Amino acid sequence: MESIKDILPNVIENLSEGKPGVFQKIHKLWPQILQPKILKHARPAGFKKGQLTINVDSPVWLFHLNFKRQEILAALQKEFNDLTTIKFRIGSINEKA
Repeated sequence: MESIKDILPNVIENLSEGKPGVFQKIHKLWPQILQPKILKHARPAGFKKGQLTINVDSPVWLFHLNFKRQEILAALQKEFNDLTTIKFRIGSINEKA
């Protein structure tokens, strides 16, 4: 019998627009897209219907990343042409358990 921690990532991935692995691939590419200073303050939170949602840990970083939106989007679209928009929101940036 599988444990919940083994099953849950697959369930979440299947809910993500029916594109297996897209969110995990974005998450792996994330450190190559942003500077280390920014990585401490922003993390991909979800991908659905072409929109990548990124959690940011403070209003200051939300403001800053809105200026970098097109740059980040262009870098990610080189690998993921299904990605059409990026949404930044205040939220938790803790690593998955």
